[in-house]
Amino acid sequence: MDRIRRRLGFSNKLYVDCEGEGKRRIRGLTLFWKGHVDLALKSWSLNHKEVEGLGSDGKPIWRLMGIYGFPDDEDKPKTWDLIRSLNNAELPWLCFADFTEILVQDEKQVGPPKSQALLDEFQKVVLECDPRDLGFTGYRYTWSNYRGNGGNVQEPLDCFFARGAWLTIFPWNRVRHLPK
Repeated sequence: MDRIRRRLGFSNKLYVDCEGEGKRRIRGLTLFWKGHVDLALKSWSLNHKEVEGLGSDGKPIWRLMGIYGFPDDEDKPKTWDLIRSLNNAELPWLCFADFTEILVQDEKQVGPPKSQALLDEFQKVVLECDPRDLGFTGYRYTWSNYRGNGGNVQEPLDCFFARGAWLTIFPWNRVRHLPK
C-alpha cells in the first residue's frame, strides 16, 4: 500500500490490516490523504475507520467514516449496528462504504433476489441517518462475481453519503467509479 500511496502522491496514511492470506484476504481498509489536512483517528476495527478533520485550533470540525460491511447475511445486523453507532449528528460527516448490501432489489443485475427483510433493515438504518447520497459518475456496478454464461452477478455495493454541512464545507465533492 505504501507503493500505491507514493505513486498517487499522498503523504499520509492509515491502515487497518486485512485478515487471511493471498486470494483469501478479506476486509482491510486504507485511507490516504495530503499533508495539508490534519486528521485524528477516532475509532477503528476490521470493519470501519473513523477520523475527524481538525481545525486550526485543533478541535474537530468534521468526520469521515469508512465502512466495510459484514459480508455474510447472518452478520448484516452487525453492519447496521456499526452504522448506528457511528451516526453522530454533532459534526458534519461523510461516510464512504462497501456495505456489501444493496438498498433495493432492482439495483442488482442477474442472480437470485436478496432477502427483502435484510434490505428493509438496511433502508431503515439509512433513513435513521438521514444522509444525502452523493451519487457517482462512471459504471454503475462496483462488484461482480465475474462468472460467465449469464451468471455474472453485478451490484453497486460502494456508496458515499454526507450529512450536515459536509457539502457546504466541501462543495467540490465528486464520486467517480474508475475502470478496473
